[in-house]
Amino acid sequence: MYRSKGFFFIALGLIASGVQAQDAAALQQAQRRGTELFELDQAILAARQAGEEMRAFRRDEDIKGWIADTRGEAYLITFVRAGRDDAPVGRYRIAVGRTGKALGEMEKLDDLPLDLREVSQFRARLKAEGTAHEACSATYETLVLPEVSGEWSAYLMPRGAFSDVLLLGGSYRAQVSGDGNTVIAFQALASGCSVLPNPAEAEALRFDDPAGGAVNELHAYIGKLAGKPLYVNSGGGSWVISGGSIQSAPSTP
Repeated sequence: MYRSKGFFFIALGLIASGVQAQDAAALQQAQRRGTELFELDQAILAARQAGEEMRAFRRDEDIKGWIADTRGEAYLITFVRAGRDDAPVGRYRIAVGRTGKALGEMEKLDDLPLDLREVSQFRARLKAEGTAHEACSATYETLVLPEVSGEWSAYLMPRGAFSDVLLLGGSYRAQVSGDGNTVIAFQALASGCSVLPNPAEAEALRFDDPAGGAVNELHAYIGKLAGKPLYVNSGGGSWVISGGSIQSAPSTP
């Protein structure tokens, strides 16, 4: 079929603009999800700290995890244990603002039954944690966020022992069905057990991951956690993350 050169160049232009739009959308999604992970992570750290001030919480060995419900500009964090017939029940609860500040004290509950959505969120956590993976830390936090599709995204995030080393390797995203019973996909967000030194005097950080793919929500989360510009070089390209924003960048030396 004959096509004029003008039409051919116009078609190429439309394809290129479409690819750019997709890339921009992917970066915006990574930015949003990275911020969500950071805010939820700070909320659970504040909730745990508040719990440490309660003797019953400190000594409670039956807690199996927690669930989070968004309430305006706050999270309602409920710590969960297995009740009768292994049905999950709420044992402690506290509200935490998006800035990571506890809004009141930890409340002890009398084995509060969870609703269907809360049970599904808790199951998604357990399913993600039970999926075979390479652990890069002795301590993990599991952050579960809802998707507009009705499914869940459960993130396994390694905890570092020292603030001057950030752990990226060993971080995973599990896509879990809406009922929390099935892991649909499970993906590493960085290769191996890669780490990122974070010296206090550094004005910016650089993370090289030649075996990694495109920039993702983990990098956006780490940029927020570090509180300084983060340059990411991987097999998928080069980016700079600053102030929660992700931009394409030339490869840094």
